Amino acid sequence: MEYIKKVFKSKTNKHYYYIYRSFTRNGKQFEEFVRDATIEEIKAFNSAKERDKNLTTQICANPFCENNFRITKQEKILFYLIEPRDKKKFQFQYCSEKCREEHGELLRTK
Repeated sequence: MEYIKKVFKSKTNKHYYYIYRSFTRNGKQFEEFVRDATIEEIKAFNSAKERDKNLTTQICANPFCENNFRITKQEKILFYLIEPRDKKKFQFQYCSEKCREEHGELLRTK
């Protein structure tokens, strides 16, 4: 698998971006330098990092589901702070419509 690695060089006091390939040999993980990253790849890498800063991982509320999903921090504030305060009720978060329906059935039958 190829990925971008940000490396700080203390001699030049700058960050450099390289493409690395990770692989496993004899059960050990290795990295191999492939080439310097292009400007387009660096921009995509940085924008993905910025986008990831705004996301948070949530666990599906269905007790029989082990999935995680990502929502924005604004959505998390809306679901866990604003809506419960305004609507006087708490909403569970699910990874899919199927999980929501399954959990709803379990809550109704017990």
